[in-house]
This record gives sequence, structure tokens and C-alpha cells, in this order.
Amino acid sequence: MKLRSNDWSKPTAVLLVCCFAAAACSDDGADSNDLDPVADTNKEDDVIVWADVAKDSWSPIIDTKAPPKDVGQEIEEADEASPVDVAQLPKPATVPSNLPPGVVGIPAASLELEEDGKTKTYDVNLPSGTVSFLAVVLGKHPGHFTIATAVHSISGLLGKGQCQPLCLSCKNRLAGTAASGAALFPSSSGVKVVGGPWTLSSCGFQWKQEGGSYSVQPVKDQSVDTWVFARVSKDGKVPAAATLKVRVWAAGSISAAASHDHPVTSVMLAEAATILQSAAIDLQILDRINAPKGFGTLNLPDGLTTDHSSNADQLFAAAAKVGGAAVVDIFLVDNIVGAKESGADVLGWTGGIPAAAFFPGRPRGGIAIAAKAFKDGKVAGRQLAHEIGHYLGLWNTTNADGNGSDPIKDTPVCPKTADKDNNGMLSAKECEGYDGGNAMFWQPAAGKAMFTAGQATILRGNPVLFAK
Repeated sequence: MKLRSNDWSKPTAVLLVCCFAAAACSDDGADSNDLDPVADTNKEDDVIVWADVAKDSWSPIIDTKAPPKDVGQEIEEADEASPVDVAQLPKPATVPSNLPPGVVGIPAASLELEEDGKTKTYDVNLPSGTVSFLAVVLGKHPGHFTIATAVHSISGLLGKGQCQPLCLSCKNRLAGTAASGAALFPSSSGVKVVGGPWTLSSCGFQWKQEGGSYSVQPVKDQSVDTWVFARVSKDGKVPAAATLKVRVWAAGSISAAASHDHPVTSVMLAEAATILQSAAIDLQILDRINAPKGFGTLNLPDGLTTDHSSNADQLFAAAAKVGGAAVVDIFLVDNIVGAKESGADVLGWTGGIPAAAFFPGRPRGGIAIAAKAFKDGKVAGRQLAHEIGHYLGLWNTTNADGNGSDPIKDTPVCPKTADKDNNGMLSAKECEGYDGGNAMFWQPAAGKAMFTAGQATILRGNPVLFAK
């Protein structure tokens, strides 16, 4: 997907592997023969996970080789039905339940977008001890939505008050996402979030194409709902350790039951868990669910389209039938087609940076991994950890062509001079001395991957995680 420069009416050749509307990442090393052999995970040990049994409370179960018959089979059978119609998803009327302890949900505003595509400013009083918050802006197709203004007397101006698809120069990086926008504060180094009165505004825009050029057009005469989820800490710091709860959906030829022992998916989940541990985050599988049939291949739209031709939204909508709130839905498909990054097929796709958490089933609200395209589970795991990083608010440290970087101070950036083969792309191997081994490098490395301390702080600040 191609991301244009800040002059949105005059596209340039700037290429980012993960765009403002959704993060699509490719890996031309998936079939490499010089990768580490598939690890032999210890499948005999029971792993304590959680399943959304009663839809309004979490109950412990044991995740063994086979899905739990009393819960898993019931969910799998229910999800064989036709997928949910995205247009029919109801707007939430109350604060989502099942929020992590220490996270406060606030229905901030339901306001009309005006002629400039922005709402009137509105005040939100965040609880004392707030250290981070996620603002979720729910709109309609077609349209991309985000936060335009975020101001506090101590934190300062974190959004410029303009409805931009991507604000690289904002003190806190902001981006728009189709139908379900979100903004994480902080998402950049040097940003301090505190409790007290904040002034926000939400916004919506559409892309207008004229020949080969795109321009931004405001969405107006439409109401958007904005929710704020604040993480509150007694010591004024983000949690030193946290847990990320996920559901694994089998949408392709690898079933939910087979994913436990499959030589790629079993290692993939273990490898992703290992990488997340470098950020002091435990990965906890809530359940493995067979998704509705017919989604083995995902067709992705270009990042600038507004027709939303991707069938990913219909697949992600299946999560609305299971419910829950503080959970990330990961969909294992066979192939992802319709979009290429640097000439390579896309192997992982995230709905937004960050994604709109707390509303399962909303458009762009999940992660898709082309599991069947990988021959090595460790590489697949690095891809999954990368997509989880996007979902929680992280950007690429270095992009394929060397243009752009993330807004976190301690992440190294690979210079364009590292392109020794002069093919216009920076590979993980060429960037080994820089950020080639970082989990957010555009291409998963063949070796060990990890997050930096700065990245870890941003990740653990996302309110969808459970503090330990």
C-alpha cells in the first residue's frame, strides 16, 4: 500500500509497508531455506487460558491439544453460520463490559461532523492517575476517522486540530482508519498523559480520486461516536508487566483443532509469545474458534480506496457474535491477495495503527495472518508479533525504501546507505547492525526479534492489556 506525502493532492513515491488506514506487511523470506528449523514445542504441558463462556465474565479453562468440548465445540458450531453483516452492527449504547482492572471507559461524545469534517470540540475529564488512553471513533462506510484535537494544560497540544490521514509532525502521531478509527495517547516518545480535563475533537474524511491523484474530502452531515478508555495507575506509571488476551480464529484450511499441533501455527504462537515477552507482555490465548467458511483468501483494497472492497471486514465481524471487550482477534487465513508491498505478497494485515479495541466485530478491528503461506513457524511468529505491535499502536522502525520511521526515540533506524545491492529496498539482513532485528522492522528477520524499552512502554500503555 502506498502512502502519500503530506501534500495529499500530489502523490509521491513514498512507500510505507504499513499505511495509515491499515497495516499490511509482507515478508519475502517466508520460504527461505536458511531459517532455523521448526521448533518442537512442549505440547504436553497444559496452558491456563481464558474463554468467554457467559459473554459477560471470563472463566478459566485449560487449552490442551484439543479444544475444550464444553466451550470450544459450542462456539465452533455457532460460528459456522453466515458472517455478520457489517452494516447491521449496532452502535454501542453503554460502556463495554469486561474492561481490564484499572481501565475506565468513558462515552466521550456523539456529535455531527461539520463542513470541515470535524466535530465541535468536547471536554473529557480523565480520572486522576491516568497514564494513557485510547480514543475510539466509530463512523460509517465510506469514511476514515480519527482524533483531530487533543489538548491538556500540562500535556499541551497533541493533535493539530486538522483532519489529516496521517500526522507525522503531531507531537503524538495520529492516523485515520476506515469506519473504526482509534488514537493512542501516548504513541510517541516525550508525550506525557495525565488525568484531568482534556479537550478533544473527532473527525472524518474520504479519499477522492481524480486520475492518478488523490485528495482528502471531509465527511460531513454524519454523526460519529467517540469513546475514551483510560488506563489509571496508582504510581503514575504504565504497568511494568502486562497480559494480552487473544482469540485465534481459523478461517482457512487449518482448523481451530489442528492449530494446536500444526507445525507452523503452533510454533507461530509460541514465537510471538517469546517476542512479546521482550516487552514484558504475556500472550494468553482465550480460545480457538472456527470462523465462518469462505474466508480462506482475503482480498485487500488499496489503502486509499473508500469502497471497502476487502472481505476482511466481514470476516472480522464474526467476533461480534462471541462478544467480549479487552481481547484481540487474530484470524488465520490461507492467503492475502490484492495488495503487494515492495513486490512481495502481503502476509500479515492489521486493521489500524492502532486498531479500535474494545468493540469486537467492528470494521478493521482485527489481525489477519496468511498462515498457509509460511513454511517456518518462527518467521510466522515474528510476523504475528509485528502485527500485534501495529494493533497496539507501534509503527515500522524502518520502511522498505528507507523513508519514514517511528516516533520512538530508542529505536534505531536503518539508513538508505545500507542498501548494498542497490535494489531500492532495505532487507533485514542489510539492516542487521541497525533495526533489522526489531519486531517492527518492515520485514521479519530470520533471527531473534525483540522490542525496545521505548516500544514496550507504548505497548503496555494500551488499555486493552491487563496489568499484572
